[in-house]
Amino acid sequence: MSPGPQRPVRLEVHTREPFAEAHRLPGTGAYEVLTATAHYAVDPRAAANHAIPDLDSYPPTAPARCASAVGTAV
Repeated sequence: MSPGPQRPVRLEVHTREPFAEAHRLPGTGAYEVLTATAHYAVDPRAAANHAIPDLDSYPPTAPARCASAVGTAV
């Protein structure tokens, strides 16, 4: 992976709910609220990742990769 913002390697969606009472918008449809966990794999040697606390303590998932996850609502 290159330094800089990383893309999730997996998005685990826990819930999917209507937003704004499922109001439909022209051309796009209704919005939804997703509650999910985004799973990442980052290179601990990349300079852009040196600011991540305790990155060296994460278990490696592949050569030069460390796994992490973050909960989010979109």
